[in-house]
Amino acid sequence: VSLQLSPSVEVWDLEGQNQYFGGGYHLSFGEESEGSGSRLKVTLVRDDQEKFTVQHFHRSWELTDPDLYAIWTYNHVPNQRLNYRALATETFGDLTTPNSGIPYALAVNREGKNLLAIGVRSQNRVINLQGRPLESGGYEFALDTRLPFETDRFEEVVYTDTTPEDWFSTTRAYADWVD
Repeated sequence: VSLQLSPSVEVWDLEGQNQYFGGGYHLSFGEESEGSGSRLKVTLVRDDQEKFTVQHFHRSWELTDPDLYAIWTYNHVPNQRLNYRALATETFGDLTTPNSGIPYALAVNREGKNLLAIGVRSQNRVINLQGRPLESGGYEFALDTRLPFETDRFEEVVYTDTTPEDWFSTTRAYADWVD
């Protein structure tokens, strides 16, 4: 996870387990694990409770499973009767926006079983969702904000699931969690 803020932070210091401070901010991470799923909560506030600008929020994953076949997202329009967004050998990029896209992607094997599902809870801002094959044979997924926004409290929960369920069950679990 990386953040770019205004006012900026030059150095983060460890305050406690998963707690950091720097530049007048407090940053905390909390993780809830359930089976093969993880929910990482990122919370950021200023000590003086003043507003700040999140210029950029970024989270990435690397999948190294040799069974990776394709990636599915909510944000594609199936063409040529393809039910996937991209094959494991292809890159993809989608802008998700409120009411016109969901920040979620699912990597599956040939049988449609989940290898890695990723997403965020927030559905109210522009997020760039992208993926690309790596020279190492792995595949990199990334989510990041595209438009700076001002807030007095930044909170995001990042969703990860590696449960080897069928794609529909995995996607339904994400939708239930967001709802």
